[in-house]
Amino acid sequence: MNPLLSICIPTYNRAQLLKEFLAVLETEVAPFGDAVEVVVSDNCSTDETPHVIREARERFAINHRRLSENIGGFKNIVTIATEVATGKYCWVLGDDDLIRPGAIATVMKVLKANSDLGAIFVNHTEEQHAERERGDHLAAKEVYQSARLLCHDTSERRVDRWEDIVLLSNVPGIFTAISDHIFLRDIWVRRAFPLARYEPGMELSYELVFPHVSMLADEMVGKPAYYLGFPYVMLFVGHQEWGGLWAKYLFTFVLRIADQLERGGAGPEVVRHYRNMIFKNCVYAFRRLLFDQRRALASGGEWTKWRFKPEDDWSFRRLWRRFNSYQEFRQMVRLAFLQEGLNRAVQ
Repeated sequence: MNPLLSICIPTYNRAQLLKEFLAVLETEVAPFGDAVEVVVSDNCSTDETPHVIREARERFAINHRRLSENIGGFKNIVTIATEVATGKYCWVLGDDDLIRPGAIATVMKVLKANSDLGAIFVNHTEEQHAERERGDHLAAKEVYQSARLLCHDTSERRVDRWEDIVLLSNVPGIFTAISDHIFLRDIWVRRAFPLARYEPGMELSYELVFPHVSMLADEMVGKPAYYLGFPYVMLFVGHQEWGGLWAKYLFTFVLRIADQLERGGAGPEVVRHYRNMIFKNCVYAFRRLLFDQRRALASGGEWTKWRFKPEDDWSFRRLWRRFNSYQEFRQMVRLAFLQEGLNRAVQ
């Protein structure tokens, strides 16, 4: 019999972080035997990752794939669920993430009691990578700061419509973290074929940056899901190589999530709330796009490292045409120009 849940970890050259995560999982999965599998896909790491996995496999079962060449992070994420995992449900977690005690037990309880679910959403706290390097995160495993929550609703419940989870957060970018989603593997298999053709160096697109959302939003709008408000996921930020692009992501790919929800039949309250979370909270990011990008393009750097498909790239003119009817959008634009003027005045 196949496992009920596959914990999927795509990894590349993060041996120490992976070692710490596998030690956590060893304890978490132990009570469930074959009902939970741990899956690791090593994207041809050149550090101690193979040794870390080999040592962990001596202590507990790991379904392991080591790729003979680096296929790119996006493709590794997509194919770990389609080609390696065997569970009914998959939970794709970053090799730099951690889960809090009781996470697996809670998820298994929910899955066993709700056999018709297509997805579970798990709340997270945003932790700083620098704190992890100091070891501060160990104390935060069971005690968390509410200011770091993605969703401040820490209850748990079944929801009639998956997309209504958007209304539980006021933080821009809900749904963007793949680690927050547990999903039917069949959904991934049905929807993943175009994404599996990705090759390193391809232009970035919405589907490649947020493959999980592009697949789930096509399948889950209007369908029941489960919300776990306790932050079982610890999401570490501050070391991702794409981190400097987040401002650009917000006004390209993250806004596209609302578009896809709308096309799928999500109600206007959900769609408007998703967009307004960005317009109300991302003035600084918007100002960076308007003014810093021009300076950065002249000198190279983070803005030029990644190539976007033209239709997915940043365009103020395109945004203005689409969203100038939103009061929140117009206010964001005004504040961005005001901040830039003040910034120049004090220089």
